[in-house]
Parts: sequence; structure tokens; C-alpha cells
Amino acid sequence: MNNTTTGFFIHKAKHSTKAVLCSFFTEDFGKIDLTFFHAKKQREFIPFALYELEFITQPTYNTGTLKRATLINSQLHHDFNPLISAISFFVCDVVFQSTMHKHKDAPAFLALHNFSVKLNPNAAFYQLPCVFLIDWMKCLGIIPEAVDNATEFNIAEGTMVCNPRIISPPGVTTLNLLLQNKTVQGRQGIKEAFDLILAYLAYHIPNFNVNKTRTIIHEIFV
Repeated sequence: MNNTTTGFFIHKAKHSTKAVLCSFFTEDFGKIDLTFFHAKKQREFIPFALYELEFITQPTYNTGTLKRATLINSQLHHDFNPLISAISFFVCDVVFQSTMHKHKDAPAFLALHNFSVKLNPNAAFYQLPCVFLIDWMKCLGIIPEAVDNATEFNIAEGTMVCNPRIISPPGVTTLNLLLQNKTVQGRQGIKEAFDLILAYLAYHIPNFNVNKTRTIIHEIFV
């Protein structure tokens, strides 16, 4: 069966000597895995870039075969920016590990599209990983609720806690502000909030581990 849709490229794995297995988060199907028999002159897919896809599916298999992938807005990817590249790899890692196969999710696709617009050379890069994670937790339905004067974050329960006897660490204060969509300053607080969110996601999502891309993102906070 022939299909067309648009999707963000999020992952690639070797499938055989002549093919790779490509994962896209698409507008019409959610996350899909497509076998791609690439030519020698085929350009590599760009992480977190949006493509127009044409592919074939077979009802008896979970994967399909990618026939064509056309980069949308190619001018956005003309100039290499290492910070944009690092954040893009991180976003792909999180999305790939936290979404189910063929689960259509229009709000999640919209969130990715909106974040791709924010990811531009004029952005405050050190804030963007947390901005993405807050929006993505909303899509996953596991976002904590902000609490006035919160001093602790209970990762197991996913709750902000106010304990007057405890001085709030910078990461908890920053996370509580981010959950209220407030602008925050201070890279150390944002870095600690970033790690808190990842610890929370790792606790609640089976086999979630983004340590490799997390290490790269940490360089942005320096």
C-alpha cells in the first residue's frame, strides 16, 4: 500500500548490507520505521529535519519500505551550526525512546514542529533543551504541576513539594519556574533542572536512557 506523509527524521540503524532502518515521527502515523535501500550517492538524513515521505507498507509487517524522502525547507539546513546539531540529536534521541510505534499523536507532531521553529541561530541555546522537555512532557501526559514556593521535586510521584524547612536547590527552583512558563536566567539552575527532568523521564519511561546525548547537551551550559 502506497502512503505519503511528512515526518521528522529521528533515528537510523543498520538493517542489512544494503539497507538501513530509518525512523520518522510523522504527521499521519506517529513514529514509523521504514527500510531504506540507499544509493551510494544518497545524502545522509539530517537529524530532526522535516521530510516529505513516500513509502510502501505491508499489513503483515511492522515496517515499510521508503521510496522517497524529500527535505522540506532545505535552506534551514544550509549552514552547519554545532549547537543546533547537538540539540537536534538530543531531541531525536528523546522522541525515539519515548514514543510507541504507529501511535498517531497530532499534538506531539505539532509540538515538534513548533520547537523546530524555535531552534534557530538567534535562539538562547542553553534554554532550549529544557523548553523542549517541558513541551514534550505535556505531550506524554506526565508533566508535573508547579507549586508556589516549591523546595523539592519528588521524582517517583512527579510532584513539586513545598517544605519551609528546606532551602530550594537551583534546579528545583528553575524547574518550578519553567513549569509555569516563566523566563529563567542562570545556566547552572537550568542545567540542574535539565538533569532533574531526565531523571524523572528515566524513572517513568521503561528503558529510557539518553546519557550519550545528555553529555553533549551539558557542553551548552558551560
